[in-house]
Amino acid sequence: MIKNYQIRPKSLLTKNIYGKILLYNDKGGDQMVQETIQVVKETEAKAEQILQEAKEQAEKLTEQAVEQARLLIESEEQTARKQAASDLEQARNQALNMQEESEKQVEKEIEDLKNQAFQKSEAAILEVLAGLY
Repeated sequence: MIKNYQIRPKSLLTKNIYGKILLYNDKGGDQMVQETIQVVKETEAKAEQILQEAKEQAEKLTEQAVEQARLLIESEEQTARKQAASDLEQARNQALNMQEESEKQVEKEIEDLKNQAFQKSEAAILEVLAGLY
């Protein structure tokens, strides 16, 4: 929004896009307008460059975040696999211990049954021999 103020017949007072009041005469006015247009174009170019850099930085940050998330997921998966392997090994060892314990108990019961059978067979033999005499 440019406002022109008449000060003298060949001089103009105007506000530029930054709100500064500029004074120029009719002969140099074209140059001032050209300079103002050039400043606006340069500012727009800088703004476009800043936007492009911000977009690139946002993409880079997004890529980094995705990579960090991928690494974290891999790490957690690896930890979970190790824990699962450890739990499986512990369960196998516990099962083997239970099997050994059961085998020992069965062997003890077999030994007890053998002893009982031997004692009963001795008693039976004594009864048979006592019956014969």
